[in-house]
Amino acid sequence: MDTPPEFDAAPAHRYFAASCFNKVWELIDRRGRTPADNEEMIRLAHASIWH
Repeated sequence: MDTPPEFDAAPAHRYFAASCFNKVWELIDRRGRTPADNEEMIRLAHASIWH
């Protein structure tokens, strides 16, 4: 049986926190955001905080 790859949660959390945070800023800067964009922005902000 193959051994599962090692997974380090700390770098994964840093990656997802930063990725979500950066996407929020892209949406903040977007002109003419839609209600769906606003909802995505809120969800991404929550995900960034969680990670």
